[in-house]
Amino acid sequence: MGRKGAGFQGPPGIALDYDGVIANTNTVKSRWIRRHLGLDVPPWETDRTNCLRRIGKEAYLRMSPEAYGWRASLAAPPVPGVRRALRALARHARVWVVTARSGTMLRGCRAWMRRRGLDRFIAGYKVGGRADGTGEGKAALCARSGIMALVDDDERHFSGLEKIPILKVLFKNGARGRVRVPPGARLFTRWADLLPWLLRRLEEAPARRRDRPRRAGRGAPRPPGTLRRKGAGRAALRPA
Repeated sequence: MGRKGAGFQGPPGIALDYDGVIANTNTVKSRWIRRHLGLDVPPWETDRTNCLRRIGKEAYLRMSPEAYGWRASLAAPPVPGVRRALRALARHARVWVVTARSGTMLRGCRAWMRRRGLDRFIAGYKVGGRADGTGEGKAALCARSGIMALVDDDERHFSGLEKIPILKVLFKNGARGRVRVPPGARLFTRWADLLPWLLRRLEEAPARRRDRPRRAGRGAPRPPGTLRRKGAGRAALRPA
């Protein structure tokens, strides 16, 4: 895994995408595509990269406000098995939500986590890999923050990034058939298989791997891209 974790304090870090990994917003997109475009696109192919291939940029931009908006975010069901996974991972790691969402869409994500009682298992939120190309990519953000693994449903966050020293997991919930997997990434299609794999990787992680830099003092700045959940701390990581 390299030496990126050296000089970090706290338990190991795990980064999870929100859409398609925690919240099953992909089903919302799949229904929108069927209703408005008359196309059958399975949920596991509704990440941004696949949508642009299947329905084009214009249709994707029409869909986004509804699929990623406040109402859709709150109505989306959890990905099967994610509650158990978050509870288990929080016992051994600091779990970060790393998302391309910002503004109102990010607030919808936070509200969804709170309403389902899942925010108690996470350390905070980090924004990376934005669709407009601004800011830092998710994999680079994780490596800089000392996070050991990134789980995401969009291959673009891994493609061409084999040299970035983190574990890369392409998660395609319920996928059947052939799935394009970038070099250096590992495919999982359900949390029941991914969770034990991540727990084994945590057991094998170097003792000094950490998920945020040592702070020089109370006023020391946080790493860029970090949106800390109010009240997050050791107690917030303990499962009920």
